[in-house]
Amino acid sequence: MPSSPPPKKKKKNKSLLVILCSFCFFFWFKPSEPFLVPYLVHTKGFSIREINEEIFPVYVYAFFAWTLLSGPIAAKYGSRFMLRVGVLSEFVVRWVLIYGESLHAMRFMQVCFGATIASFPFAFSYGVEIFSSATNTELEEEDFEDDDVSDTIDNNNNTYHCDEKKENEKHNGDQTGYISATFATSYAFAGIVGQLAVSFGNRPAKAEDRIAELFWVSLTSVGLAVLVAFFVLPDVSGRKSQRERNFSERRGSDGRFSAIGETVETMRLAYSELGTRCLSIYWVVASAGLNFVQTYGSNSWYETDADSGVDNGYFVFIAQISIATVSLFARARVVSEDFGNRPGFYSLCSIFGFVAALLSGHWGSGPTKNLGSKVIAMFVFYVILTSAVNLGLLVCYARASACISDGFERRREEEKKKRALTTPEAINNSNNNNSSSNNNSGNDRELGEQFSSVKEKASIRMLFGMNGIFAAFTLCILQAATTGDSAKTIVRVGAAFIQIGAVINAITTRLVGLKNGYTCSKFEENERRRKGEIGGRDSHEIELHHARV
Repeated sequence: MPSSPPPKKKKKNKSLLVILCSFCFFFWFKPSEPFLVPYLVHTKGFSIREINEEIFPVYVYAFFAWTLLSGPIAAKYGSRFMLRVGVLSEFVVRWVLIYGESLHAMRFMQVCFGATIASFPFAFSYGVEIFSSATNTELEEEDFEDDDVSDTIDNNNNTYHCDEKKENEKHNGDQTGYISATFATSYAFAGIVGQLAVSFGNRPAKAEDRIAELFWVSLTSVGLAVLVAFFVLPDVSGRKSQRERNFSERRGSDGRFSAIGETVETMRLAYSELGTRCLSIYWVVASAGLNFVQTYGSNSWYETDADSGVDNGYFVFIAQISIATVSLFARARVVSEDFGNRPGFYSLCSIFGFVAALLSGHWGSGPTKNLGSKVIAMFVFYVILTSAVNLGLLVCYARASACISDGFERRREEEKKKRALTTPEAINNSNNNNSSSNNNSGNDRELGEQFSSVKEKASIRMLFGMNGIFAAFTLCILQAATTGDSAKTIVRVGAAFIQIGAVINAITTRLVGLKNGYTCSKFEENERRRKGEIGGRDSHEIELHHARV
């Protein structure tokens, strides 16, 4: 019977998560970011119209172009490769913001920033790979070396797999929560540091000059992230061991390596689960809408009150602390598993965001006398909007990844049972250990490669990449449809679109029969029971007994 992962392995994976979070912290620690719009207006000399209509829209279309490549590239070369591309692009962004002066330079900066945001989701897929590498790979290796096929259907082994599955689901919720909290905490800390530097820095210098100095701090922090990505962050995709194991075999059978065929197969596996397809609807629409809202959120404040730009650090600090709080809240099992399995949860998160966007537009039209600012009310509702939708997305990431992992685990178990029933060597080997054990080892290895953890992790990366492509395409449609509109209108449109996605997700989930959750469907379970594919250890032993007779 397989043993649980040793404590040293668990500690190693926790250390890898710490390294990943350190990378995320340096990557997102940019004290200059809250003051980007005032910096472009006062220091670089661009108008708010040029920013809204000629600079920021370039990012939207560049983001779509980068995401077209991100899924296949990540599936082929791993999440770490995409994180390296993203952090290098962000380093270029910081450099251009300091030295670039022309409109063309700012557009190029936005093209590079598109690559940065396209790489963002792969921090989460990297986290999933960290923990899955501690379980599935070890289980497969033991299966390859196990000569007794009947051991794979032992009751204790079934219990172990069930416990392991629950542990993986917990890890999925943990890693999305920790990583998102790290991003948000880093940005919040950067915001308050930048605000203190602007408000209480070198007094003889103007506020604009103090803002310009912050861009050097951002450049330094991103530079540290580059060092971590290239010299500290390890590869956890398992590609090397898989390539070493299969290269000669593929060369012998095909004569060439079919990258296109492998990519298509990975896409099929990524969306093979019904729960994953339903969750992807909310994932795509909510990601596009939230990206739209966050891109133009600070612009809407600046449109309402240009003097509020020098206080953006306070706003960012509060907003990111709120996001960090909901990120840690998403780690709770009752949220990531129980609530996450209910379509109504995502609808509720979207409703909060939609109502907050409507109220933001209404109360942002004039001064809030009691608070002494035109943008305070807008900001409060902006915080509610972004926090609620981020909570829904984080849980969606964990649930969709769990759907893929559950699907791979189910296929592995089903294939092993079929082999145990239909393969004469497996039946003979279940009675005694003989020379046919070598054949069984080869069969298990073939099964392991078909549904291996390497392919499982590649499918998860492909899911993040492909959903990013669909979200970027949706974002382009939103951008084209709102050209010339004010930033406040754009924010409301983005929030409305998120709500539409949640409604479609809920309706689709209901129609396809996933009434009891995305990863635990009564519909699918009853179908499998009817076909005799699952029935517990007792029924399987009866079938095996009849096969032997």
